[in-house]
Order: sequence, then structure tokens, then C-alpha cells
Amino acid sequence: MTGETELSKMGGLARRQPVLAVAFTIGVAGIAGVPLLSGYPSLALIHEATRQADPAAYAVGLLAQVITIAALARAAYLVFYRHRSARYERFDRLHPGMTAAMSLLGVASVALGVAPSWVIGHIAAPAAASLLHAGAYAHGVLAGSGRIPSVHVSLDYLSAENLLTVAATVALGIALAAAYLRINEPAPITLLRRIHTGSVNDYAAFAVLGVVCALAVLAS
Repeated sequence: MTGETELSKMGGLARRQPVLAVAFTIGVAGIAGVPLLSGYPSLALIHEATRQADPAAYAVGLLAQVITIAALARAAYLVFYRHRSARYERFDRLHPGMTAAMSLLGVASVALGVAPSWVIGHIAAPAAASLLHAGAYAHGVLAGSGRIPSVHVSLDYLSAENLLTVAATVALGIALAAAYLRINEPAPITLLRRIHTGSVNDYAAFAVLGVVCALAVLAS
């Protein structure tokens, strides 16, 4: 779009591309688990499930959430909201199809965040039933038909614990992003940048590595 490939050299796109800026901000807020967006119900369900059943998993999940929020908040600031006085060498306008797709995704994020009951009832609950009754699910697949016992999945949308958890992780993530912007890049991050150049092949390789590690943990 601009010819720049490094976040450190970008900035000021919120005024030039308001639709893209709003779409990206909604995406970041959704991933952060901000209420009224689609990420909040899914994160709340995960937090409720792990808080009592596996405190270690709950703590690791919160740490990962804070780091994710920090990384995305930093990216949003560098690309869209930081002042940039220099002109870009080139600037490509968004195609109508791109604008329509991002607008649709933004509306869907808000709709699913405001009224998540359909997704929970028709997707989350059946998925949970399949995992909890794996034998019945496998028998139904092999036999061509079958019935899995239903599982009730509920969400306390206005739970004080869920809302406080979101507030804490968002605040810590933004604070971490602000602190990272004021320091020199740590050596481990520099090393990671050399290992992961941002190419599609690197993303695919790390995705495969992550799946292998997850399978190894589950099998142990």
C-alpha cells in the first residue's frame, strides 16, 4: 500500500485510511477481549473454564493475552496513530471489495460480541459435547449416524471477574506496549526478527512447529 515494510518507518495512516484504521482497531480490541466485541465471549469462556480447573493454564493464558495486546497495540500506534511528517513514496487506495470486506467483518465482530448466544448454543456447545463425549462422536462418524449427549454452555456476560480480567489485561498490555516504545529493542527480540523475517514461509514453518509442540504436550 505504501511501499514500506517496517513498522518503525510508518505512521499517520489513520487520516489517510480511516476505514482501515477503524477496522484494525476493532480487530485489536476484539482480540484484546473488549466487551461488546466478538473476542470477549470466547475469552470469558476460556477464563471461566481454566480459572478453577487449571490455575497454571489460566496464568499462562493471561500472560499470553497481555503480550498479544501489547504487540497489536504497538503495531496500531506505529502504523495508524503516530505522527508522520514525511510523505510516502507511493500510496495505494483501498479497493471497494477490501472496504466492503473489512466493514462486514467489523459489523460481524460487534454483532457476535453483543449477542453471542447463537454462537455459544450452535457452535461452542456442540463442539464441547464432541470433545467431552469423544467415544460417542467417533461411533457416530464411523456408523454414519448417532447422537451425542448435549452439553450446556453458559456465559455470565457481566461477571465482575471477567470484566476485571479484561480491564487488567488490556491495561497491562497497553502499558507494556508504551514501555517497549521507549526502550531499545532487546537482544532476544532482535534474534527472533532474524529467525522470523515475516515471510509466508516463516509463518507456515512456525505454525507447523507450534502444532507439533502442542501434540507433543498432549501426548506426554
